[in-house]
Amino acid sequence: MSISAGKTLRWCIPGLDEELGEIQSGTLIVLLGHPGAGKTTLVSKIVTCNIKKYGIKVVYFSTSETKEKYFTYMENLGLRLREFEDKGLLKFIELPTFSGEMACDIFIDILTRTVAEEDPDLIVIDSVTPILWYLRDDPSRRSFLHAGIYKVISELHKTMILIGDLPYGKESVDLGGIEFVADVVLVAKLLSERGKPTRRLEIRKFRGKSVRVSEFPFAIVEGPGIKIVKPPHTWSPKEHKVRSKLTILEGDPLSQAIGPIFRGEQILVTYPTGSSVPLRFAVMIARRAVRNKLKLLVVTSSSSAELIASYIYSALVALGENCSKEEFSKYVKVHVQDLFSMSVTELMGRTLAVSEEYDPDIVLVLDVTVERDVLWQDIELFNHMNYAFVSIDRYNGIVTFRLLGIYGNDVREAGLLAEMSDAVIHVTQQSSCEYSMRVIKNPFGKPSPSAIQKLERELNLVVPQEEKFLQSLSEARILMQ
Repeated sequence: MSISAGKTLRWCIPGLDEELGEIQSGTLIVLLGHPGAGKTTLVSKIVTCNIKKYGIKVVYFSTSETKEKYFTYMENLGLRLREFEDKGLLKFIELPTFSGEMACDIFIDILTRTVAEEDPDLIVIDSVTPILWYLRDDPSRRSFLHAGIYKVISELHKTMILIGDLPYGKESVDLGGIEFVADVVLVAKLLSERGKPTRRLEIRKFRGKSVRVSEFPFAIVEGPGIKIVKPPHTWSPKEHKVRSKLTILEGDPLSQAIGPIFRGEQILVTYPTGSSVPLRFAVMIARRAVRNKLKLLVVTSSSSAELIASYIYSALVALGENCSKEEFSKYVKVHVQDLFSMSVTELMGRTLAVSEEYDPDIVLVLDVTVERDVLWQDIELFNHMNYAFVSIDRYNGIVTFRLLGIYGNDVREAGLLAEMSDAVIHVTQQSSCEYSMRVIKNPFGKPSPSAIQKLERELNLVVPQEEKFLQSLSEARILMQ
């Protein structure tokens, strides 16, 4: 059987594709990493996407897991590899335990015979560490390199990914010279952030390309599998978000108060800490989302999803909105961030994955104050998180409202968020249930006083009917079970 040259591959991970470009045929990639750092998940994401989108063929050698265990673990993350095996696009081979002087010959025979039979575009060895452990002397390792790896890469022009294990606490390991001849060397690191796991992908070597970023934070997320968490290099909104309309909420008192609300615009709302402004403002934005058929994602760190959704819906009913629960559920989604049990990278990765799947027009972050106060000992981490979120939302063409509680009326507490926002609205509490507004930052000049008054009246009217709220909450909890 003749062997054909392999195809050009993609990383298939937003962030890596833009930074690293395509994977040329005949590339040798070495991926090192600590146990649990996400090496296998990262490679499985590359495998899944390239098979699904580009129809490549893959042979996956495993020295550590059975086929059933591997497929099950990946399916739990939304990577359904089993179906590709059924279609003949993925061949999973469990390698035998190697020992003795014949280890090198046995592996090379399995490798070359399988490549000849399957003619794959991509070969994965997970992990190469046990093989090299048995090939402890230099002659056997050189034989493994030259007769096995070099032949497949150089002569047959096949792309290969070798996964290697790093002991905890170490940044490197002896791979018998493979890392020196590799075209790409990546290192997946498992670190600790406030006692919670966080992951980083280091680009240690990339032959023939100048890489601007040497380390990428990433999260393991159900659905996409891997989510790179980094701000984009450009802030120009994606075309698909501005194709139909450059602005939203035209003619609305909100746009009259702060000027045209462009796709990707970032708006900060400051308010007295401890007041009901966040929930009231959420109702106002949900009202506009439903009326204008815009998708709204409400992000919270302090309440349950059903509680927030029930409050907003019952308040809309109290305001006289003719909105069915089906219509409300179509245009309003609530996502809860778990600040306690996740690192910032994991939290961002999961939130970005939810946003990517839902594809909202508007995001409302209900309680930035909670994020700030939880991370008060590491304000640099808080600022980095919000810088990334602002940049990513702007790039994705998402209009984002962030609500930040401040103590007194000193809006200087807003700091970086105020500087990065296009408009800043400050809400002042006049009495127990009465609020006033003023626009502090507005790129389009003096706001309309009548528009401000309309917004104030609307904000002060937002009070859900207790009976409707309890009924809605009960129904929401039944649906959530």
